[in-house]
Amino acid sequence: MYHYTEDFMITHIAYQPEPLNITGTDVYESWNTRIEQFKKILAHHYSNEVIVATINILGTKYHESEIDPLTALFRELARWEGLQKNQTRVAVLGKWYTLPGRLVEAIKELIESTKDYDSTFLNMYLNYDSKEEMVDAVKNISRAVSAGKQDVELINQETLRDNTYTPHTPPPQKIVLTNNQKNLNTSLYDAPTIRIIISEKKFEELTLEDIKRFEQQDL
Repeated sequence: MYHYTEDFMITHIAYQPEPLNITGTDVYESWNTRIEQFKKILAHHYSNEVIVATINILGTKYHESEIDPLTALFRELARWEGLQKNQTRVAVLGKWYTLPGRLVEAIKELIESTKDYDSTFLNMYLNYDSKEEMVDAVKNISRAVSAGKQDVELINQETLRDNTYTPHTPPPQKIVLTNNQKNLNTSLYDAPTIRIIISEKKFEELTLEDIKRFEQQDL
């Protein structure tokens, strides 16, 4: 579980890379390059006491040719020594369980391999839609009301927060959108509190100097 108090402010940075262009490319190599880039960024953040990181990996639209490469890469990620070294617990957010079965099994392997870690944290969005998260939260609250477990008059902002995908996670302080993206795909509940940084560079073009600058920019 995340520990979040006023006197110990967890630093949390999120990334929303532009959709991966796989047209005319080796799909495995394209995805491998993206994952390796994020591993490099992650290692840098952890060395600078940024202990929570989030990345949007896969949206709700994807090509079948991406499934096998992602399956292989998730299995490799489960064995990445960086997760062990930094004791990183991985959470996967979104409707990832509706993805093809072989990828779902690889995701489960990754989650299972890190479940006992609690020093640093990595959130990965897969098949995620921010509006769907709010719909799911409303459904959960409605079920609780129907079951007599929730007084409708006591529903407040915290009730909604408690029913999001990450109720115990402090929201990102910053989110980096690459390749001049303008549309934000993150928790609608947290969005008003997040500082948005728009980079003209593609995700794979970001350097460690860019990452340092993102860390140091005022909130």
